[in-house]
Amino acid sequence: MTNKLEITEYYELLALHRALHVVRFARTELAPGLSGSPYLADIAKRVVAVLREMEISRGKPEWADNWLSQIDPDGEVWQIAVSNAAKNPGQWNQRTHQEKLSHAWIYLSPFVYTDEMVEQFVKQVDAQTSTAG
Repeated sequence: MTNKLEITEYYELLALHRALHVVRFARTELAPGLSGSPYLADIAKRVVAVLREMEISRGKPEWADNWLSQIDPDGEVWQIAVSNAAKNPGQWNQRTHQEKLSHAWIYLSPFVYTDEMVEQFVKQVDAQTSTAG
């Protein structure tokens, strides 16, 4: 038996998006570990994809691309994501560089980012974790 959660109401999905954003990018961690959850990162990405589709079906296709916002490496959300990734220096520092690059999406989701931005993210987390302890 497969259980399924279906959200077809735009404003319910928008509320879920906002709740995920607050939990993952709060200035003060609200629930330990949630900012680094691959499950929440994946759900956040899927919610944004459905919100884009809903904009089109609501007759506002010009709003669909607004959901594809690029994270700003100079912005507060970026700094929070770096800080969240650096919360467990022992775990972060055990990863290879390639594993860190692969893991970065969890902290950057659901934002759009380039490969260069992921490299920058990893360098900044490395800098924070090397001074931790």
